[in-house]
Amino acid sequence: MTKHLPGLAIAVLSLQTGITLAADRSVNIGPGSAMCAEFDQEFASLDKTTSLAYYYWAEGYMSGIQATLPEEEQVDLFPRGFNAQQQIEFIRAFCASNPLHTYGVAVERLYEAIRKSNGRGPILNLPR
Repeated sequence: MTKHLPGLAIAVLSLQTGITLAADRSVNIGPGSAMCAEFDQEFASLDKTTSLAYYYWAEGYMSGIQATLPEEEQVDLFPRGFNAQQQIEFIRAFCASNPLHTYGVAVERLYEAIRKSNGRGPILNLPR
């Protein structure tokens, strides 16, 4: 039974978020694998719990990026002028303008924008 728990957790997450997981979309799973077009189309109709799941995924992803960096390269993920609501709006604006990218790419762009607001240069090799 325990060997099936990871698969069950992913299935439950995909049902809760309404996102179909597809291996060819991204190396991410869950909300990060959603195409921006899907996210943009669905965001207005998402309940608060599901929309928070997207944002919490983004927080976790950015924290994971930070964890791979030396301490001197890490930045404040909530710098002045970039609170949680502003971060959500950044992601929404990116997805509205870039429907063929994934939500994960939108979060990577957000992370680089946060780095810039902290006076740091880019570290990710992002798709155009």
